[in-house]
Amino acid sequence: MESLKQHLTKEGEEILEVIEEIKLKLEDARKKFDQATDDTLIDCYIYEMNALYKKYEYFLKMAKEIGLIAMGYEKIG
Repeated sequence: MESLKQHLTKEGEEILEVIEEIKLKLEDARKKFDQATDDTLIDCYIYEMNALYKKYEYFLKMAKEIGLIAMGYEKIG
């Protein structure tokens, strides 16, 4: 992976970092959703996950537009 990073542009690195951050936030929101018992919190986590999915798709699209290809990044949801 390190040799891959050496060939990435600054923009590519930033996009990958954002995608990784989104994936972590999405995992956290899923865990909270699974543990939530209050209807209001459940709705909150659903909205949060939907927003994160959209953000994830946006950054995947950006990565594709600059020709960035990486294993482990796919459309989710």
